[in-house]
Amino acid sequence: MALNIPRKRCKVCGLPRFVNIAFKWHENGTITANPWPWGTNFRVVIIQNRFINQLLDVFKQKLELPVDEIAFEAQRHSTMAVYKPFYDKVPGLKRLSRLESVRRFLLIRSNEVASLLGMCNVKTLEYVPGEYGIAEIKNPFNANLLAAVTAGNFELLELKPYKVEWKRKTENDYIFRAEASGEHSEFSERMVFEATDDPIWFPSIFKRSLAVVSGRVEHERCPRCDAPKGLSRLNWVEEGVIIDSSVDSRVVFLDGYTINTVTRELAGSLGEGASEILMDTVREYTVDHSNFIRPVTGNDTDGTKRMAGHLMEFLNDLPLLGQGNPVKFEIDGLRVNIIIDNPYDVNILAGSLQGLYESIIGGQSLAHWQQLTDVRIACAFEPA
Repeated sequence: MALNIPRKRCKVCGLPRFVNIAFKWHENGTITANPWPWGTNFRVVIIQNRFINQLLDVFKQKLELPVDEIAFEAQRHSTMAVYKPFYDKVPGLKRLSRLESVRRFLLIRSNEVASLLGMCNVKTLEYVPGEYGIAEIKNPFNANLLAAVTAGNFELLELKPYKVEWKRKTENDYIFRAEASGEHSEFSERMVFEATDDPIWFPSIFKRSLAVVSGRVEHERCPRCDAPKGLSRLNWVEEGVIIDSSVDSRVVFLDGYTINTVTRELAGSLGEGASEILMDTVREYTVDHSNFIRPVTGNDTDGTKRMAGHLMEFLNDLPLLGQGNPVKFEIDGLRVNIIIDNPYDVNILAGSLQGLYESIIGGQSLAHWQQLTDVRIACAFEPA
């Protein structure tokens, strides 16, 4: 069953209706899955494809660690953690899934979800339950991470490990082959998510999401579908491709755990001073690619008003994208103080902010940051 571009859109804001059904935008700067269709309230972020791809490349170049393998295992386990509650807790589904026809049905549904979330467009070419599957993949958001999503999906369906290989047909067209492997990577066990026994039918007590603190973000809502109006900047231009018109960049709805798991594993491998190394790597990347994140114009002689405008645009985007809640922003000349609650990743967000600040002032900076709690960071920047 092929998936067409979503046609059911809100008549007022034009957003595909599934978005506000599948996810919830909260007042604390986070997005979570709606527990009723998903079976869990896992955290979600909307993030630029090129940011993910290029930042992982920078980590590979600068840190001399097996970043691809770490990212693969992080995404595989995140995928399994996302789907497993529904798979386990819908009465009778686990037993029914041993039927080949049900596994084919579930595979089709997961392909549709991948397209709706901007991951790719999937066409299954062959599927032999318990042995292998072959698919044509168009426009993958990241080939390695998508292979991990595929491996996680197959492992849940078949109850055994799968390996995934791919080859490129054209620039945006791939052939993926998933095959039962019988073994996991050496990194696999370190990234397994803890199981939860909370019942699907009581989402109010479901603790799947990361710890967060409350907030007072006021999303302006569509009067008809209740989705945040800011989402109207997202355009589903073709199957598996979502464009954020505000920055003219492709974005993807991604679980809020993969990137955090990658940086945690990298930090463990780097040892002492790991956070500073990771943040500095992100800072350098952001300086080199600031226009991808938020177009910067002018120079530091334009004064604090221009600086405040650019930084506020970046900070105001965070709750809409599920990346955190800025609760304090102070500027005194060229010195800036920021506090953010519920950051999706401390190292990446702090590094991105410092890199953006340096792009705005056109020079190097001194950064003072503090992790006040597990879910609150404070950053202060001033020219070096």
